Amino acid sequence: MPLLFALVHWGEPLHFFLLLSVVIVLAVRELCALAEKQGIRPQRWIGAGGAVLLASSFLTGGPAAGVVLTLIVIATLLRALFSKQEFSGVLASVSVTLFGVAGVGLLLGYQAGLRSVEGVGGDLLLFLLWVVWAGDAAAYFVGCRLGRHPLCARISPGKTMEGGIAGLAASVAAAGAGKIWLLPSLSWPEAAALGGGLALCALAVDLCESLLKRGSQVKDSANLLPGHGGMLDRTDSLLFSAPLLYHYWSGFHP
Repeated sequence: MPLLFALVHWGEPLHFFLLLSVVIVLAVRELCALAEKQGIRPQRWIGAGGAVLLASSFLTGGPAAGVVLTLIVIATLLRALFSKQEFSGVLASVSVTLFGVAGVGLLLGYQAGLRSVEGVGGDLLLFLLWVVWAGDAAAYFVGCRLGRHPLCARISPGKTMEGGIAGLAASVAAAGAGKIWLLPSLSWPEAAALGGGLALCALAVDLCESLLKRGSQVKDSANLLPGHGGMLDRTDSLLFSAPLLYHYWSGFHP
């Protein structure tokens, strides 16, 4: 956490991107490992390398993302063409590889996009992390202590309505504090709406990741971080929330 704060607050966008690249590679490899438990053989290194390249397009802007994604799709298909993989597994392999590129590289890459916003990039990224992780923590502790009503028992039995409500309330409160501390140009209604929206995004993507893990019959994507699981488990709540904040700030914030 101190390293992350230092990179965001004092470092340049490129410095943060180097750390983000490591996170992306680990997350993509964990996604591929989940697929392999289901008998699918994705192209791990094309997926990981392509995800980092796609995320790097946020540092340059313009048409870079489209060009990079086009080249990755072509490379993935050509790699499958010259492999000796069974025909019946090619479609699943290509699909998981490209999902790793887009589902992890693109969505996590929005954090690099936030950090690159002129003037307020560091504050935007800290606002995102503060709001989302405050909601995560509140949902966990309240859910463990007071949770009685399952939120989505079929996919994630441990999540409760009480925890979800606590997470939503904590994110809204954290967004209010973030407005004062980091983004004073936000109005109070904007801060409250962003807090609620980011909390709902975090909850939705957490359930989506649980859905992927259910198919592989595992609780965590890996055992990399004691108490947290894998890198994909630790960063999943940012996959939907970072794009929301990025597009709101660039398209709707006065």
